[in-house]
Amino acid sequence: MDNRLESIISRLNNRPRVNESPLQSPTVHHVQRLSQLYQSAVINNGTHVTPVQVDSDSDPEAEDDQDDGVAEAQHLDHHATTSAVTSAPAVAREEIPVVVTDPDMLHCSICHNSLCPPIYLCDNGHTSCTSCKTRSKNTCPSCRTPKGFKHWRGMDKLVESMKVECKYRWCGCRETFMFTKKAEHENKCRFTLCFCPISLCQPSTRCDYRHTYKNVYEHFYEAHMFCSVPFFYMEDLDITVEKTQKRIVLRGEDDGSLFIFNHDKQEDGMVLSVDCIGPGAFTGAFVYRLTAKCIESYSCLTMESVAEVFGKWEEHTPKNYLTIPSGFPEYKLQVWIKKARPVVV
Repeated sequence: MDNRLESIISRLNNRPRVNESPLQSPTVHHVQRLSQLYQSAVINNGTHVTPVQVDSDSDPEAEDDQDDGVAEAQHLDHHATTSAVTSAPAVAREEIPVVVTDPDMLHCSICHNSLCPPIYLCDNGHTSCTSCKTRSKNTCPSCRTPKGFKHWRGMDKLVESMKVECKYRWCGCRETFMFTKKAEHENKCRFTLCFCPISLCQPSTRCDYRHTYKNVYEHFYEAHMFCSVPFFYMEDLDITVEKTQKRIVLRGEDDGSLFIFNHDKQEDGMVLSVDCIGPGAFTGAFVYRLTAKCIESYSCLTMESVAEVFGKWEEHTPKNYLTIPSGFPEYKLQVWIKKARPVVV
């Protein structure tokens, strides 16, 4: 094909001209440009270019070389442009599996959370995330280096290109995602590790069972069912609490879900709240209402809130709670729970 183009260009260049300026001869320039376009299509494609077919009616020995050149130029223009635009395949980047033998490299040496760009490094090799760098006032708390941190752009690129598996893969999660999304995913992963809560209502009973929330729900039903209080969603549950009793496990009859009714004594009275045992994906999924009705009168105290979610329940100060003052008359308690949004339990 290159010989054919050279032949056409040669004949056009050698054609006799009379009082003709370069601007009056667009045909030669057109064919030369198409020749370059065709060559660039071959380079850009790298593997395949659609062959250019010459019209069978074209006669390279015809007397009118200019008309022949124009026809050839138009034909080349069509095929070369099409090849350059449509024939070049997308270049796929090759993924390389990598095993990190020291995962601490990918975590901030100060807060130990997963690193996300921008990543910083001190002269002694201690990494830092942006938050820790700001809090430490640009001074490495590990070695107190006076030069502070420098932006580690190479690690930025490495972290941004890494794809990892969920740490709860052994529990059933099959998702993969970019390393920078690791913390976000694992905080909400429905395969988050949950712990049996039996010791909360029976401190003398120790149970080390831990697994996904579904397995924990099934385990609790089979092993500790009679240590919990059953309830149904959107139905009032009358609950009796001993003065010394701090926790009661509530078990949903609809789906086996587990909740913790907290009953803590404070200086100004009793503080009541409800927590959910489950993965981070359940955050905001359950709403509860607590009501303390005075037995001798029609007065009552009530509050409604969103249940906090814990995979492993720990002592904490609840975000929202109902306080029953110390001087409040004798009362009975009611708990009401509903799903605020659809969740798979």
